[in-house]
Formats: sequence, C-alpha cells, structure tokens
Amino acid sequence: MEALQAVKDMFPRMSNSELMGPLDSVVVSTEKLRQRLQEEGVSEELILDSEQIMRSEFAALHNQIVLLKQKQWLLIDTLRHLEVHVLKSGKRNGIQIRNSTSAFTVSSTMQSCANSI
Repeated sequence: MEALQAVKDMFPRMSNSELMGPLDSVVVSTEKLRQRLQEEGVSEELILDSEQIMRSEFAALHNQIVLLKQKQWLLIDTLRHLEVHVLKSGKRNGIQIRNSTSAFTVSSTMQSCANSI
C-alpha cells in the first residue's frame, strides 16, 4: 500500500478546472512580431496576416495540449481504478503488498494485475 502511495505522490493530481480550463484564459501577444515586421518595413496588411497566422497556429497547439491533458486525466483515472483492483485482488488472494517505495515493485505488481483483467 505504501509503495502505491509513494508512486502516487510522485505524480500530483490536477483539479478538473486546471485540466479543462477554457480557451479564453490563454492570451497571445503579437506585439513583438508586429514591432519586428514594422522595423523591416512590412505593410500593415501583411502584419495583420502574420498575426492571424500566429494566433491560428497557437490555437491549434493549445487544442493539442488540451487533448493531451484530457488523455492524462483519463490515464490517471485508469491508474486509480487499477490501484483499487490491485488492493482488492491482494485482499481476495491473501497477498500483502510490502512496504516498499520501489517503483519496480509497484509497476510489476500493477502489471501482473493488469494482465489478469
């Protein structure tokens, strides 16, 4: 049990609000880009187009990060379920989980339980 807790403490949980924060909370400044393009004598039309491209690319990247955070949340949830399964299986089979902080011990215990699912 302590081994599971040790590994669990290595990966702190984030709240749902942190994981699923709204896109509106992200602000991207194009001021440095604008200044640099103006220094080079680029027209206002091209500057606006460049700013829009930058915002669009950043929004796509942000969406990918949000999806990765959702996958992370699902994996953490799966780990919680697996942890419960390990504990129930151990109790059912009379197996005691030793007091160890070894990640190998935890992962091999979890792997054998995952194979039995």
